[in-house]
Amino acid sequence: MRASAVRAPSNRSDARTASDARAASTAAAWARAPGQAKRALAALTAASAAASAAALAAALPAALALGGCDAPSERSASWAYVHAAILRPACSTSSCHGNASSAAGIDLSTPSAAYSYLLGRPCDAPEHPQDAAGNYVFPFQPERSRLLYLLRGNRTTIMPPDSPLPDSEIAIIERWILDGASCQ
Repeated sequence: MRASAVRAPSNRSDARTASDARAASTAAAWARAPGQAKRALAALTAASAAASAAALAAALPAALALGGCDAPSERSASWAYVHAAILRPACSTSSCHGNASSAAGIDLSTPSAAYSYLLGRPCDAPEHPQDAAGNYVFPFQPERSRLLYLLRGNRTTIMPPDSPLPDSEIAIIERWILDGASCQ
């Protein structure tokens, strides 16, 4: 049997020595041509950044389509959504409009209480013209609804004062009002 011309490392020490020799050789090559090394590194960095940007651009539409980042126009403008996802967490806190401490006498802690306070009538009651005096919401008329003035801070203190709502959430409330402010 003939001996092989290429000898495999016989143990880990030999393998480490071979690896160290390759690393030293690469380092020496980089040291001999620093300009080339910088250009090569810049090219690799640019290529990596371009590949990352392309991957992100390709993945972003799919991620948005899968959910979790619905556009405001795709989120429900129903009373159930407006109350549960926007008003209750933002306004019905312990120090504001919760049932334990109703600032300005406004309790937004439950859907029925919140609806009654905002529209001046219970959910199942018909709308009456005389109800309008102290209402915060005028169905079909977002421009007359005090709630939107408060949320935007138009000529008044913005609500909630500690953490104003994003425009996208105010737009959902405005759409709910524009659609008739139904409690269904």
